[in-house]
Amino acid sequence: MENGKNNNQNFKKPITFLQINSQHSKTVAGELFKISNDKKLDILLIQEPYNFKHKIIAFPNSKIITGGKIDEEKMSAIIVLNNDLEIIKLEQFCTTHTVVIKMTNGLGWITIINSYVQFSEEIEKYIEEIENILKILGNGRVIISMDSNSKSTMWFNNITDGKGKKMEQFIAENNLVISNKPIIIHINININGLTNIDLTLITNNLIDNIFNWKVHENLTVSDHNVITFNINFGKQDKIIIENNKNRYSTKKNNKRN
Repeated sequence: MENGKNNNQNFKKPITFLQINSQHSKTVAGELFKISNDKKLDILLIQEPYNFKHKIIAFPNSKIITGGKIDEEKMSAIIVLNNDLEIIKLEQFCTTHTVVIKMTNGLGWITIINSYVQFSEEIEKYIEEIENILKILGNGRVIISMDSNSKSTMWFNNITDGKGKKMEQFIAENNLVISNKPIIIHINININGLTNIDLTLITNNLIDNIFNWKVHENLTVSDHNVITFNINFGKQDKIIIENNKNRYSTKKNNKRN
């Protein structure tokens, strides 16, 4: 791969992710732009991003990946800030609420699923959608970032609600690992109290590659605190993907989808 050949030195560095529900806030979008520059972030995983005329516009010189039709509100977005990463948008899986990409830094491929579970809808719809994606992907390495709008003691809530039980079952049946850690700072702070509904899930073949999962308090005005984590790619995968129309390097193509 062209980028893999030319930037081997950079590829030894871990990839830094930020995850948040930004509540469609223009203010939060501006705050995230500043944070991403200050902390030299590589990828933002945003649920309920700020939309302007159904487009995500607050992140110049980045690759913005969304799903759904042009005239639909985008409920999920992946923002790629690192120009050395090669990205493939998996168009067939992308919707307004779920965005799926494959990513490499020259040392292997990882699939990223970013999803927002609509509070007013049944969670089964989203579980089935992601389960189908996982089945098609097979044994690949996968990160799932999501606002699950579900509570469970497994991700350090005081109670497990009905949606939480269904999410627990989904996690167990698909051999996923919860990356969330016991924390003093809650992820979600609103009039309904302190909760943890934002999840970072990984396939078990990434257990040794994820580290520094943290919650950061009061970095934005969103009632969801910022999550950051790092991924070390490790050994080269044997996956080869060619001739995909949605394959691009962020260095070569800044056109927004």
